[in-house]
Amino acid sequence: MGLGGYLAYVFLFGMIPYMGWCVGRAARITLLPPKTTKKVKVKKVKGKSVKKTTPTPKKPVTTTCSINEGLATLGVSLEILKSYVANGTIRTYREGDSLILDEGDVIKVSKNPGKRVFPVLDGYRDEHKITHPVVFDA
Repeated sequence: MGLGGYLAYVFLFGMIPYMGWCVGRAARITLLPPKTTKKVKVKKVKGKSVKKTTPTPKKPVTTTCSINEGLATLGVSLEILKSYVANGTIRTYREGDSLILDEGDVIKVSKNPGKRVFPVLDGYRDEHKITHPVVFDA
């Protein structure tokens, strides 16, 4: 048997099963839903076996604080707090008619304040009116 026969055996018994395994694995990953396995503990009590499932993990509890508590923690004005909320740095939640802040975000911002935060103006006031505009003549 020559080199051609040896390569034919490697191809038939090595490459074809390997390629089938790869295709089957890719199809299993893309087409089938992920496996949900629950660990079942079997506990024997006086000759009886009792199956006990592990509890599902609970969702993390988010702590919240009011706007006044957030202002006191950060030590900034209301306009700067509004800019943090507008940027998405501090998450907010609705509780009835009031707005509450995520306390974890407030603490994170208080530890690492931003480099520059611009206040959000609620409306136009006459004190901000430009009285002497500069005109450049070329």
